[in-house]
Amino acid sequence: MQEHSRHKSLELRLNSSHKNVKKAFSNRNDYSFEHEFFYEILTNIVATTEASIHIAEKKLITEEIHEMYKSSCRSGQTANYLKYASLLVCIHDYEQAVEVLKYIESRITRDMVHLSMISDTKPMSFKISNNLTPLEMFKVFVSNIINYVEFTKHESNCAPSHLIYELHRTAGDDRAGYDGKRMFAVVDAKPFLYYLQNLAHTDDDGKNAAIEKLKCYCISAPEESPFRGRLETAYNLLGHILELENKAQEAWEVYIWSANLAPQKKAAYWHMCRLISDYVAADKALQKMGKYILPCTDSDTKWALSTNTTTVMH
Repeated sequence: MQEHSRHKSLELRLNSSHKNVKKAFSNRNDYSFEHEFFYEILTNIVATTEASIHIAEKKLITEEIHEMYKSSCRSGQTANYLKYASLLVCIHDYEQAVEVLKYIESRITRDMVHLSMISDTKPMSFKISNNLTPLEMFKVFVSNIINYVEFTKHESNCAPSHLIYELHRTAGDDRAGYDGKRMFAVVDAKPFLYYLQNLAHTDDDGKNAAIEKLKCYCISAPEESPFRGRLETAYNLLGHILELENKAQEAWEVYIWSANLAPQKKAAYWHMCRLISDYVAADKALQKMGKYILPCTDSDTKWALSTNTTTVMH
């Protein structure tokens, strides 16, 4: 009952804010495109939060929520589409999810750049005419950028459970909240697209094509940009797919790569702990893992091999 009251209070506050923003935007025409762009981001947040509440309360997703998602996609923002596709995967509407994901992929061109892969020291540049107005320049910018995807803890039921490990506290992360968790689970758009494609497809061909694209992304991403973006999260998603394929040893190695990329982030360690727990419970499976590659506690975060003991960084 108390949880239901909290959900209802959150839902009312969000709907009130959503209506107030819409009213404010409707009274001004000076920046109608910019207003609509950010209004659709807010609409997507409201839709995802309400959908998450419905899932928590074991309710069906209403047509109104679906319509809010579709409305939020009118500006063509990839992140909004992906959050809708993520909901469809979470409610097991795989057929519709595959269609949405196929459409998203068709919209992404080679010249588009992940926002998180823009380096502060080497800014990205576009070929823009000097005659463009500020509005036209803004449109060029948003059409060439792929924003990352964020889920708040209030939206967590609309994200695959494996991704929610990214909410666990991260040392030195300025987005960590007072409760010891990050305020957002964040993932880059392309790897999340491929991950959702793997989960949504029920046929082997679709699943295999998706995991190959995710593997290629993980290998090529450092070469495409001097800034890595959130590559460690992409590796964590790849690790999960390998787990689903019963390739535990390969998954373990991928989580090691993730931890190497971002030693201060804890999601990869949680995944390794899960694997250790699973294999401790099954001696035969544990023996198949062979040698463990484990993090040392020295400042250089070097990695050691151990055949007899298991150490997990706290």
